[in-house]
Amino acid sequence: MQADFRSLSARVFLAAFGVRAIYALGLYATMGDAGLMAPDSVGFYATTQAFVQSLANGTAPLWQWVSGPDLQLMPLFTWLLAANIMLFGKEAALTFVLLQAVIDSGTCVLVCLMAARFHERLAVPAAIAAILNPTQVVIAGLVFSDTLFVFFVALFLYGSLRWLRRPDWHSAILIGLGLGGGALSRVVLSYWVPAFIAFLFVSLLVRRQVNRRHLAQLAVIVLIYAIGVSPVVIRNTLQFGSFSVTAQSETHLLYWIVPLVSEAKDGTTWEVGVKKMQDRVRARYGELEGDAFENAPKLRAVATEALRELGPLAIAKAWLYGAAINLGAPSITYMPPVAQMPRTGFYATRGDSFAGKITNFLLYSDAAWYARLLLIGIAGLTLIRLVQAIGLVSLACSQVFTAGVFLLVFWGGYILAINGPVASPKYRLPLEPPLNILTAAGYCALRARWKRREA
Repeated sequence: MQADFRSLSARVFLAAFGVRAIYALGLYATMGDAGLMAPDSVGFYATTQAFVQSLANGTAPLWQWVSGPDLQLMPLFTWLLAANIMLFGKEAALTFVLLQAVIDSGTCVLVCLMAARFHERLAVPAAIAAILNPTQVVIAGLVFSDTLFVFFVALFLYGSLRWLRRPDWHSAILIGLGLGGGALSRVVLSYWVPAFIAFLFVSLLVRRQVNRRHLAQLAVIVLIYAIGVSPVVIRNTLQFGSFSVTAQSETHLLYWIVPLVSEAKDGTTWEVGVKKMQDRVRARYGELEGDAFENAPKLRAVATEALRELGPLAIAKAWLYGAAINLGAPSITYMPPVAQMPRTGFYATRGDSFAGKITNFLLYSDAAWYARLLLIGIAGLTLIRLVQAIGLVSLACSQVFTAGVFLLVFWGGYILAINGPVASPKYRLPLEPPLNILTAAGYCALRARWKRREA
């Protein structure tokens, strides 16, 4: 059986890499580096190029060597991109994206192995769903940190499903490596760890398996995670006197969350909301000076006050809208040939309500072809979501691996909650490994029902 899964894993890896490499090379052949870049990618690449230059000149501060040059980014992505720039120069964007093709192919293998933890018959359809998953393919073709992050998400989820079946040291180490590597890629994972460890502990209590060995395994998971984030924490403590993992949270809260909650309440566009918050900060504190950690308490104070004024109903509406868009936005909007079409962006689109904004964006867009492609993508995604809903019900009702189903739902709820009203296909990417499994479960449930009808 193990030999069969090794052979299947190899085939999954090669098929996934082929799809991603063909996609990336096709865009590069027709568009050059622009085919591998989104607007954020350009900034990431420029920052990393400057970092590489400072390393070559010997002018980079010591803290940048160990934790990267950007306080807003976790360093693993920067390290990998910097290595590509050092080794391949002008071809670094292409080589980085091909490296991401390798990494995401590993994610597809992990999805296959995760699905087999529920039932062996799910392994192949889950692998196919991952191989052909448009969100994974498109994001892997861009210079982003998300593909790297999702590999570590898949690693810790796979380790967790193994551990929930039968706690052992191998599984615990996989979980720790997934959490540590994931936290070095995206800070969003750091907020997950306490609740996740509590979940694992409760699972031991439910099964009456609390003993020294299992508690030691939980401790090792936390230790490996802590080692992973230690370069950033040490940098922030020694350089800026802050024990925070990142200085990004307050900026994100004030200039993304608050404007989007305001939009949910009264229709104020995101751009106008950002300007209002900037004016509010300026009126209270003047022009901010100092580093991001020094300014963080000021931004947090203004954001907290603004959210209290907007009220819990507006916050709930904004979170609900964000979850709907994150689950329903097709990844075609991130494909460079489509994304670079001249148009008014979603956040700048006006509307009397959320439904009006969506309607204006889809039906009255100033880029007709963009709107048509978007509608086709939404139709396809809606069909897939229906299959996945059937898969979730099927797994839950089967009661074959209740703890595993709960973990996938728990993770999905966490990602939707932490993203809040900020919506985009790339923010959905951490959900794709569980969604691939649900696609396989839905397909198998529908196929079994069809066979029963034929019989």
